[in-house]
Amino acid sequence: MADIALQLDRVAAGTVAQNAPVVFDAVRFTEGNISYNGAGVITFNEAGKYVINWWVATQASLSTNGIVFQLQTSNSDIRIGDSPAKLSEVSGIGVILITTPGVTLSLVNVSTADVTLSTIVPIKASLMVIQDNLAGEGPTGATGPTGPTGPAGGPTGPTGFTGPTGFTGPTGFTGPTGFTGPLGPTGPTGFTGPLGPTGPTGFTGPTGFTGPTGDTGPTGFTGPLGPTGPTGFTGPTGFTGPTGDTGPTGFTGPTGFTGPTGDTGPAGVAGATTQLRGIQAQLDGSPGGTVANGANVLFDTLLSNQTLDITYNPATGEFTFGTTGIYSVSWWIAEDTAATATSVSFNVTTDAVAGPSAFSPLTTGQISGFAIVTIGTVPATMSLVNQSGDTVTFSTTGVQGGIEIVEVKL
Repeated sequence: MADIALQLDRVAAGTVAQNAPVVFDAVRFTEGNISYNGAGVITFNEAGKYVINWWVATQASLSTNGIVFQLQTSNSDIRIGDSPAKLSEVSGIGVILITTPGVTLSLVNVSTADVTLSTIVPIKASLMVIQDNLAGEGPTGATGPTGPTGPAGGPTGPTGFTGPTGFTGPTGFTGPTGFTGPLGPTGPTGFTGPLGPTGPTGFTGPTGFTGPTGDTGPTGFTGPLGPTGPTGFTGPTGFTGPTGDTGPTGFTGPTGFTGPTGDTGPAGVAGATTQLRGIQAQLDGSPGGTVANGANVLFDTLLSNQTLDITYNPATGEFTFGTTGIYSVSWWIAEDTAATATSVSFNVTTDAVAGPSAFSPLTTGQISGFAIVTIGTVPATMSLVNQSGDTVTFSTTGVQGGIEIVEVKL
């Protein structure tokens, strides 16, 4: 079951330029978190998986690759549909996965030339979007009432008082700096004797005193380095004042008792499971058969019926609904008619209102369509009706048509 659906039609004649989107000018149905800007761009405002069906009735084109349209999203998804004929109905289908809201989609002409839309049918193009979320999902049961809250615990005990801060002792005095010894005289430089053998390393002699600075004259001989004066005594470190007494810790109040746990409320009632409602039928027993103008298509084979709420009568071509809701209808017909009608069209009709039609400017080929139909009162019937204005002859292929009805939303 899905919560999002959209159906658009193009009514105005004209052309679709190469690489331009089809501009749908009629919103037939919209439900849920999806939007259309009127200029060919659909925006998905909710993540999910979506099924898209579309068709375009064309008149002519100078395209060299036939007539080709494709679904394109802003996520670079592409689903193509094409026709080798230049006077035909082009159709296609796509499944798009939207993971981030805000993705856009358009149906774009990717032929090698502009495409002129058919001038002999009232609807030129149609597109339908259905959120593909078919798994049944019942509503969540109501939450049981919350049990009463237990009484609060006992009172909090008083906070203990803080003891006084101890005083800081005086800073100790700095001792005097030691004196610098006098500079010793520079001795004469001795002559260089022959290089003797290397003897053992002698003890390092004491450093000489630094002599007084003499008058500037010729550079004298550098005397030996005088000894370094002794380092002055370090003054004694001042004593640290005594640490103040720590105040006694306040008494901790007794812990209040825990109130009893409230009773658990009764469990909510489980939500009911919703069953998917859908039915599928096809026409495969009437090769070369016909359907008169205004008559129902008689699908002769019931392929699947996943609910007892929809029944089908092959003698009348009517589907009967026993439950109100919104339903998606998809169908196709293979026809080979010699009728004088300039186009072939079929219409989904209920006993409440006529649904959208699908048109083909050809009188030989395949035509397909879809509709979103609201069933407001039951029982209600639905059928696929020939609206061409003349008798339509079915193709001689093995299967001449098919129809599928699936519930969109309760």
